[in-house]
Amino acid sequence: MPLILHLETATDVCSVCLANQGSLVSIAEDLTVRSHASSITLLIQQVLQGASQKTLQEIDAVAISQGPGSYTGLRIGTATAKGICYGLKKPLISVPTLYSLSKTFISKFSIESHSLLIPCLDARRMEIYSEVYDPALRMIQSTQAQLVNPDSFTDLANQYSTLYFIGSGALKLETLLKLPNALYYSEFRASSIGMIEMAHRKFQSLDFENSSQFEPFYLKDFLTKKTI
Repeated sequence: MPLILHLETATDVCSVCLANQGSLVSIAEDLTVRSHASSITLLIQQVLQGASQKTLQEIDAVAISQGPGSYTGLRIGTATAKGICYGLKKPLISVPTLYSLSKTFISKFSIESHSLLIPCLDARRMEIYSEVYDPALRMIQSTQAQLVNPDSFTDLANQYSTLYFIGSGALKLETLLKLPNALYYSEFRASSIGMIEMAHRKFQSLDFENSSQFEPFYLKDFLTKKTI
């Protein structure tokens, strides 16, 4: 009967939910950009209160969205998860962010059988973080940070009936690509709900992270501007 707390902080959305035995119990989200540091603790309190006044001591594990995504958001979520796991001696579970985004999407939309799902996050300039899945969420193309151009994804578009681009990176692609069989869902956002299924499976198989050594999957180095 695993009671798992899920933290999604890899994107603009700060999303927290509680699931029992793989089923959603309560959820709280803040869609305000760059509010993760100020809202994550409050959201955790809200989901616990929404679950018949549960306490952190009653949870069995914490699941964190592992990235790629916002450097700052990933750091905040990871620090919060580590603090809970270390203080309460609870196991830590990580869930790939782009998989979670895809899982949330297919729970809300029907997609064609001979199609591809392409979760993508804006990585600034002309770059995106992306993965490619089939409708059964079998990975076709692993995570990559890629520079996009008008010819990007043309080979896949020639092989499949429809390409579904989801996430913040889709807006960049929609203005760049000229693919007649592409659909763009740039407003579709990540949610902790998408983490539940994989986190539950990982708990059952005891697939836990080392809480002291775990680092988010940044995919590329964090760069800061030089100041004079």
